[in-house]
Amino acid sequence: MAAQKKSWWGHIFGLPTERGSDAWGLSLIKIFLVLSFFVLLIIGLSVKWGNILVVLGLSLSIAFAALFTGGIIGFLFGIPRRLQAANSTTASPNDKYTDNTNLEEISDWLTKIIVGVTLVQLPAIEAKLNTLCLNLEKSFGSSFGKDSGGFAYTYSGAIIIFYFLCGFLAVYLWARTYLTETLSDKYKTVLKQALRKQELQNILKDFQKTIQRISSQENNDSFKTEIDKAKPEIATVCEDCQKNRWGGKTEDDLFSINASVTKANALNMKADVVLTLVEKQAGQLATVAKVMYLLHDSYLPEMIRVASDANNGFECKFSAYEAFTLGVIVVFTDVNTPVRKYEVDLNTLANLPEGFNYTRELMTIGEVEKELATLEG
Repeated sequence: MAAQKKSWWGHIFGLPTERGSDAWGLSLIKIFLVLSFFVLLIIGLSVKWGNILVVLGLSLSIAFAALFTGGIIGFLFGIPRRLQAANSTTASPNDKYTDNTNLEEISDWLTKIIVGVTLVQLPAIEAKLNTLCLNLEKSFGSSFGKDSGGFAYTYSGAIIIFYFLCGFLAVYLWARTYLTETLSDKYKTVLKQALRKQELQNILKDFQKTIQRISSQENNDSFKTEIDKAKPEIATVCEDCQKNRWGGKTEDDLFSINASVTKANALNMKADVVLTLVEKQAGQLATVAKVMYLLHDSYLPEMIRVASDANNGFECKFSAYEAFTLGVIVVFTDVNTPVRKYEVDLNTLANLPEGFNYTRELMTIGEVEKELATLEG
């Protein structure tokens, strides 16, 4: 349902467009306050010319004092309370500081004291209010005329009670609506940042472990010579350790890497993948001694697969539960011939089960460290 447009008076008083909005009560109080000031102005202008400033000044002073007093008490009653569970969620062992809840505790104490004292001392409060009105009546003097019949007394009491209640309700409703919403948004932002920070820290730790696992395999005497000849780039992509290490291409002038899905299981997002080396010129496969397939580090201790049968195109089979990038090194029978390297991204294959492809944005280690430094700063 489209939001209704505000009228000119709706813009002035900040009236919400939806009837069920909690801001309606606060907006109505604004209207009452504006109208009441007009009433004070009318009453002030109705007295003798020489007493106008006295009546208006004293009336506004009483009104603002009552409004301010009611606002303070309304704020104490309206301060949002946070759930203890929410407090414990945001805290972590690495946090040096936590939110100060002294104001909430003081508010809780004072509201209980105010309610208790009011109930017990109600007759005394009534007597004090009566004395205050009598003193204010004397302050107005004869501004309303000698035959006003106690109008100044009633007028003073009405101002005190009305503006006190308006101040109380206005600040109370503001605290319960706008302040609560602001603090809630702040809490959500802080919580979101804390969760993101924890996520980045986990990614960083996992990446460091990944580097160690890759190094342990690639430095193995069985593979080290050929891998050094291929000159792979340093692993920089988190969660996809082989990405951008092997040139980023699946073919060149001699060979291409054919990758296909032979079987896909949508229930567990499992895909059976077959990789083969395809020659572009007849007889090229005969010059190849072996093909090394460097898979994701989760395949340890068989992260590096070696195929040496040219009859099946140096075929490599494996099962995967999520897309990743793998490197391919072609080693020739002639040791003087430079090795060829290729890179295959399973995310580009067809016929993959739903949910197999990674849709999240992969980050480099530099991007992770930069964002983490921003959050910690």
